[in-house]
Amino acid sequence: MQRIAFTIAEVTQLTGMSPDTLYRLVHSGELPAVRHGERGKLFIPRTAVEKLFRTELTTEFDRR
Repeated sequence: MQRIAFTIAEVTQLTGMSPDTLYRLVHSGELPAVRHGERGKLFIPRTAVEKLFRTELTTEFDRR
């Protein structure tokens, strides 16, 4: 089953982008994200990451 969203840390692992860059993209609205849970953890939808790189992701996170 494919994951539908990833944390900032996971997107960092997948893309090699720095967390600061990802937070900046989220804050500017260029990369959509949803806050969830008591601590307000950010989740970035798979489709947003794929659109950013214009490619379909197949990740190690899908195999969990």
